[in-house]
Amino acid sequence: MRPFSGRIIRVLWLEAAVLCCLLPAQPAPESAASAGGELASAAAAAARGEPGAAERLAALAPRYPLIADFIAFWRAQALAAQRRHEEAAAALDPVWRTRFPSSIAARAALLGADSLLQAGRPGDALALLERNFPSPGAEPRPLLLLARAREQLNSLPQAAALYHQVWCLHPASAEAEEASKALAALAARASLPPPPDELRVERARRLARAGRHAQARAEWLALAASAASPAVRELAQVGAAETLFEERKTREALAALLALRPSDPETDARRLYFIVLCHRRLDDPAAMLSAVEQVRQRAPSSDWTLQALIQAGNHFLVRNEYASYLPLFRACADQFPLAPAAAGCHWRVAWRAWLDHRDEAEPLLKEHVRRFPASDRAGAALYYLGRLSEEKGNSAEAQAYFSEIQSRFPNFYYAVLAASRPQPAADGAGSASAVRQFLSSIQWPQRPRKADFEPDEEARWRIQRARILAAAAQENWAEIELRFGARNGAAGRYALAMEAAEIAARRGAWGVSVRHIRGAAPDYLWLPREAAPKRFWQLAFPFPYRDAILREAQKHGLDPLLMAALIRQESEFDKDAVSSAGAIGLMQVMPATGRELARRLKMGPVTRKSLHNPATNLALGAWYLARQIELRGGSVEQALAAYNAGPTRIPIWKEWGDFREPSEFVETIPLLQTRDYVQIILRNLEFYRWLYGSEIRAPQPRPASAPSAPSAAAPPAPAAAAAKSPAKKPAPSRTGAPKKPVQKGAASGARKR
Repeated sequence: MRPFSGRIIRVLWLEAAVLCCLLPAQPAPESAASAGGELASAAAAAARGEPGAAERLAALAPRYPLIADFIAFWRAQALAAQRRHEEAAAALDPVWRTRFPSSIAARAALLGADSLLQAGRPGDALALLERNFPSPGAEPRPLLLLARAREQLNSLPQAAALYHQVWCLHPASAEAEEASKALAALAARASLPPPPDELRVERARRLARAGRHAQARAEWLALAASAASPAVRELAQVGAAETLFEERKTREALAALLALRPSDPETDARRLYFIVLCHRRLDDPAAMLSAVEQVRQRAPSSDWTLQALIQAGNHFLVRNEYASYLPLFRACADQFPLAPAAAGCHWRVAWRAWLDHRDEAEPLLKEHVRRFPASDRAGAALYYLGRLSEEKGNSAEAQAYFSEIQSRFPNFYYAVLAASRPQPAADGAGSASAVRQFLSSIQWPQRPRKADFEPDEEARWRIQRARILAAAAQENWAEIELRFGARNGAAGRYALAMEAAEIAARRGAWGVSVRHIRGAAPDYLWLPREAAPKRFWQLAFPFPYRDAILREAQKHGLDPLLMAALIRQESEFDKDAVSSAGAIGLMQVMPATGRELARRLKMGPVTRKSLHNPATNLALGAWYLARQIELRGGSVEQALAAYNAGPTRIPIWKEWGDFREPSEFVETIPLLQTRDYVQIILRNLEFYRWLYGSEIRAPQPRPASAPSAPSAAAPPAPAAAAAKSPAKKPAPSRTGAPKKPVQKGAASGARKR
């Protein structure tokens, strides 16, 4: 909703005045509005390939020397569209003569190389590509153009090798199809060697990673039949069986895996890992544990063994069979103490001891902090050590733990809880000297406590360029400029991130705005609040659609700031967001759930398209959230868990412990995505209260009814997805999609911060 957007943007960074002072306004050419409009019109004409666009841009270029490279690039695009390839290549010259490296140099090099090839100048194209892409394998387009240049130079073996790299390293790309056709044409002209087995292995792996399992299996089977190395043939046989598992042909996969006996220990460990997964999916715990024991004995230090332990532990974890999962997680932490997953495994052991009120809970919590100070559960361990000190009546010790959390984990869930604990009296009981000694002995990781909001010369140059681009309605290019600076060494990356976020917010792209901050300054949550201007935090935690949120919150007795905190996690206020599970819009409502709720609320027909409408989406999501809170007797924590994972799981999880406070229920949630989801939203809520609480009147809460069976009272959660076990080594989490399928496990989970 633009009215609120306008109010936000009119706050001219009062807290960042020093930054603004460092950035003098760009002198306006004649009339800034009219000139910006001319440039916007000419750039749009070039993008559409209109005749005369190149000449219009050439006429405007002298008036915009600071963005000469962008104008040159747009002009070259227009010339290339008219097949004026010699002129297009020559037009790019300003890109190579910028004061600091141009953010569009790579794009310009691809355009220039393509134009030079079209003009019959492969040597110049090759030189341009090699100068700009010294390691071209990361992207398919540079490789393809290099191959074409080599082919035009009649260097056929080198061309074939490059085409093979495109085909193998980027098998799901459009360039792979072009490379395949080019290789077929080359084969008709000369005898060419096949790609090396190592490249073919990579092609099969990347096809599988892209979900093209049938193609991957064909590649694996071809390798199994023709690879020169016996080790590669064994790996290919296992890989082919893996694709059957991925296609949910579990029994067929299991039979194939059991029939293999690889001689290579690592390949055999991989085979046994997938046997573990097959038995887990078939719910055969005895056979699963037998396979785990085999892989532990045959490959005790293999990462596949670590993953097998985790998968087996997760099988029992989601069933709360702690007598079975504790030995597995303990073995994970002890057998692989340096692995990133070891901390999560150890935490499961420590947390079970806490829930069971066992004497070893305190030493295990301390051990977790000592062994894994960089763990995302270190703050949780400190919090419960503090609660244990409270139970013992030592308020001084408790406060020492709580203060440490607030200092070391300033913007995380347990810092919010620590701040809410009662302060000890001046003559409070107990001494904290032993706790302080323990805390001072921890090798804490270095976290940023200051932010570079003061830009250096390069950052100022990029900010000025971005503002000119934004004034000409080229916001996407402006944001590209700022992101490039932040990621390529310019000092003042927080200033660049904030500028990019501001530009995105100005055009209503709130999710993009948040992602600019997370992308350029991924460690921003480690900053104390006072280390950044308040406007920075407002961009990181925006509050658009305020009137609609307030209206729905008032209607249903919800805290509007809780709604904002949830939307920030669900969709980052992107009304067009669609999750991988199919959930839509601001509050990520599943279409089937939306239709059912609309009938119940007599709202009329709801379609996928209408779920992108903020008013419709908020009406449905707010009703559902309010209903979940009501059904949970007012428990926000349980309601958020139900919103994410589905309402039927909550009654089961509630029985898993004698919870003394809501945080214990949250920490016990076995699905890491759901646990993180609840904790992040409650952390978000604290930010929204700090930033906007003084502007929002608290709603009058509706009386909570007695909890009832949620499955009979409410449809499935708007965005809950079926839990799936990862079938290969867990990869680092990307925050690209607004919503991820719920993941089971102790050592993996998608999250957004």
